[in-house]
Amino acid sequence: EGETEFSFLQNMVKERFDVERFAGVFSKGGSGPPPWLDGLAADRQGRQLIYELSGEHKNCLLLNFAIQKILYQGHEGEVASVGSSLSGYFGVFHRLMVTRLRCIAASPPADIPT
Repeated sequence: EGETEFSFLQNMVKERFDVERFAGVFSKGGSGPPPWLDGLAADRQGRQLIYELSGEHKNCLLLNFAIQKILYQGHEGEVASVGSSLSGYFGVFHRLMVTRLRCIAASPPADIPT
């Protein structure tokens, strides 16, 4: 039942999400990120909603901030598995590339793919 409720809420958010409502949150005098963003980014289903919204609204600063927050929480693998819908975010690409290069640099030469 909880899954059904979340699915309903997720669909409602996707239908009603308005990028313009969050356009000024990071400008001088803006309110900053909304308090509910931390809870959403901490929850697996909440992160999935952020990924889906980010794929649809690539220029939304709030969603870009949320993706960065998710990366800093240590969910690089999860973000990488989302795939091309987040490829337009340079920060995401950069962070994932750095993580991958560190793994390669730390690997013994025999373990590095050629």
